[in-house]
Amino acid sequence: MKKLIFAGILCIAVAAGAYYMFLKERPADNLAVANVSNSSMTAQQTEATRASEIISADDNSYDENDIKIYEMGDIVSTCDFNYIINSVTKTKELGEYTKEQVEYFNGEEVDENGTLISDHSYIFINMTIENTSNAPIERTINSCGIIAGNDSIALGYTEEMRFFDKGLDAKSRDYFHYTLEENKKQTFNVGFIVKDENLDSNKLTMIINNHGTYPYDEAVRYILLHY
Repeated sequence: MKKLIFAGILCIAVAAGAYYMFLKERPADNLAVANVSNSSMTAQQTEATRASEIISADDNSYDENDIKIYEMGDIVSTCDFNYIINSVTKTKELGEYTKEQVEYFNGEEVDENGTLISDHSYIFINMTIENTSNAPIERTINSCGIIAGNDSIALGYTEEMRFFDKGLDAKSRDYFHYTLEENKKQTFNVGFIVKDENLDSNKLTMIINNHGTYPYDEAVRYILLHY
């Protein structure tokens, strides 16, 4: 009988000890979870602060007064390419090209010949591009845009390129892609569609932005256009 009583007491003692250890360990687990959570939150706050600082720095680094504006006929160099704007034409007619070679997506209306019958005009630009590097370079020519209807080129809306004379189907993903061989130059015709109200000032600026960055970086170039 004494042995049974002793065994019972021993079992109770073991169980009580195990329960005590369980209670002792739980706060530590909760504290560990809290520490991980706090650490994760701190990391997220740090990243958010860092991103905010980068955005602010970029926004504040852009000064239009420091921008050099090139003229048509100037040799404009950036990213291993030389650009020369030869001529600019404003017209309602598509001319020798077809509607399949033009992207229409901003409410423009055209007749069966591609002539614009809405309050828009084509802006066709003849430009020569030279690859000054020692290797072929593939690029998208619609990295060039134009800014119309705003006195500030920093705030002007950039019109997207709609036409490329070397492209065949405007709906193709590769429509604006081209490859220029090393130390070679080629002349292209590109086109834009601009609302007539934004052409009243007779002021257009081409922006060359091969990196596709905004705010713009040091590789961006601006060319004043006349038609």
